[in-house]
Amino acid sequence: SASEELEDAGCRFHDAPPEALAALRGAREPLPAEPEAINPRFLSLAQAISTDSLLATMTRLTSHPTRYTPNAEYEVTALQMRDYFQTLGLDQVYIHEFTCCGGTRENVVGIKLGATIPEEILIVGGHLDSISQSPQTNAPGAEDNATGSSAVTELARVLAPVETER
Repeated sequence: SASEELEDAGCRFHDAPPEALAALRGAREPLPAEPEAINPRFLSLAQAISTDSLLATMTRLTSHPTRYTPNAEYEVTALQMRDYFQTLGLDQVYIHEFTCCGGTRENVVGIKLGATIPEEILIVGGHLDSISQSPQTNAPGAEDNATGSSAVTELARVLAPVETER
């Protein structure tokens, strides 16, 4: 099952409700007739998500003619994302360079340490690059993957000022 593959790869499920683990293992239970009350803390976080902020990030990302990784425009985009993460006040922000596909590539990494158990981490990611039939000149990538990158960025914006366990 998917959860067993993740566990075999070294992933651990912290404080996951038994129903969630059972669902990952393939068990399906009927949904309750009435949903449980929403935790007020989660509700306030959900309400902090801004459509305007999401659209602004997506507009900023798609304003580049291409975000194809080997193109210099990708590096400009990565630096802009790094700078934005720094304005959020994350604990660590940096460009992670790695070698792939015949060249040096970059990931943008933003880290928010947990207050209680900082040694345990949650990873949220998206890919900043894009591809098309003509990637060197035309790959603004609204659906690949400005939408996902915008969601990750919005999550970072909402959670940056919040004290978390992990």
